[in-house]
Amino acid sequence: MKRTFRIGLTTILLLSLTLGIAFAQNDNKVKGQQDSMTTVIKIEGLIAKTTSELPDSDRAAFARQLPDLIKQADKSDISNELIDKIATLLSDREDVIRLYAAVTLGNIGPNAVRAVPALERALKEAQNFSNSPKDAFGTGLYSSDAIVPALERIQNLKPGTLHYLLDLMVTPVKSN
Repeated sequence: MKRTFRIGLTTILLLSLTLGIAFAQNDNKVKGQQDSMTTVIKIEGLIAKTTSELPDSDRAAFARQLPDLIKQADKSDISNELIDKIATLLSDREDVIRLYAAVTLGNIGPNAVRAVPALERALKEAQNFSNSPKDAFGTGLYSSDAIVPALERIQNLKPGTLHYLLDLMVTPVKSN
C-alpha cells in the first residue's frame, strides 16, 4: 500500500510539474503574440502619422521608426494590408520617407513580395540626388540606396546582384 501511495504521489508531482511547464510555455507564447500585435498596431499608427499633414520633418521622424519596429513584429502578424500601407509610402513626396519605407519592406523580407511592383516603380521614379552634398534631412542616403537592397532581400537575391545588373544596364559598352 505504501508503495502504491508513493508511486501515485510521484506521478502526481511529475504531472503537476509537466502541466506547470506547459502552461508557462503557453503563457509566454500568448504574451509574445500580444507583444507582436501591439507592435503591429504601433506600426499602423506610425504610418498614419507619416501620411498626415504634419511638417515633413515630423513625418520623417515617424517613418524613421518603422524599419526597427517591423523587425519586432512576428512575420505571421504582418498582413498584406499592412504591407500595402507601407508600400504606399514609396510614393510620398519626400525622398527620406520613401527611403524608410523601402528599408521597412526589406526588413519584412520575402513576405513583402507583393510590394515588388511598388518598389520597382519607386526605383524608376527615384531622383538621383547623389551629386548634391546631402539630402534635405541630412541622412546622406537617398531612396534609391534603400530600394535596391530591399528588392534583393525580398527576392532572396545575393546582396549586390541588382546593383551589378543595373550597372550593366547603364554602363555604355566600349566598342573596339
